[in-house]
Order: sequence, then structure tokens, then C-alpha cells
Amino acid sequence: TPSVQTLTLVAGSGDILATSTTGLGVPNRLGALTVTSATNATFSGPVYAASFTQSGAAAGGMTTFDDVENYSGAFSFTGVNLTTTGTLTTTTAGGNFDFTGTNLNVNNALTVSGTTTITNSGLFTKNNTGAISSTGTFVQNGAGANSLAANITTTNTTISFARAITLVENVQLST
Repeated sequence: TPSVQTLTLVAGSGDILATSTTGLGVPNRLGALTVTSATNATFSGPVYAASFTQSGAAAGGMTTFDDVENYSGAFSFTGVNLTTTGTLTTTTAGGNFDFTGTNLNVNNALTVSGTTTITNSGLFTKNNTGAISSTGTFVQNGAGANSLAANITTTNTTISFARAITLVENVQLST
């Protein structure tokens, strides 16, 4: 059964490096996973948790997920730079994806069971591996630029960008 035990990672100005699976898979995921401070945080293995929250990172800091991420709830990032390389999925209604930071790199599928909000001051990049699918609205409302190489789909809801989009591949935006 899923754990109700939460995990909070605090590294101050140090780094966090998780080299193996965080959580025991979908049926036995962690409770909430929280990063409250770190210069860099790297998750090399799969991550299975009820939710993910990062509330800050040092200037120039990077948070990287190199493998699958699966959350039964929301993903909320407030920091500097975020890169996701494996698929990222929120599985429960209201499982929103919220990014507030400088640069966001989505290098695989992003499947969100709620709304997707990207507040970027730097570059938001979606490469050509996997699409972005959001049950709720998709909103890019930051002052930063956007580079798209994959489709974005919502379920009969709005897709909006506050800034220009550079298309790197043929892209379909579908509501």
C-alpha cells in the first residue's frame, strides 16, 4: 500500500544526489517528497511519490530528474533550473504541474491530470520526445522564451502562451 511517510530533503548550500529508486513503485510510493534547500538536486533513478514540492534552490542551482517520475498528486517547483529526462506523470485529478523558475527543460512526455502552469523567466524547452498532455489548462505566463518540438494537448481547455514560441519541429496544439 502507498506510504503516508513523507520525505523532506534539506541540503542548505550543498547538493542532493539520489542514485537509486525513490519510493517503491506505483503501489508503494512515498508520501510527499519535498526539497526545501539545495544548490543542486539530482534524482538518477525513478521517483514514485504522492507529490513533489521544491521551494527553493541557490542561484544557478539545477534540479534534474534522469528517470521516470510518477506522482499521485501534484508537482510544484519553485527554484532556478529544472530538467526532466524521463516521463513525468501526475495520476490523480487535481495533480497539477506548476513550474516557477528560470529555465525548464522537458525531455520526455509530460502527462498531467490537472492544470499545467509554466512561469519561466528564462527558456522553456520541450524537445521532440513525447508530448505534453494536460487534462486541465496549459498556461505559459512567464516573461521567458519558449522552444517547442512536440505537441501539446488539453482536454477541451485552453492552451495559452504569454511569450513567443520558437518551433523546432512541426507541432500541433490541440484542445
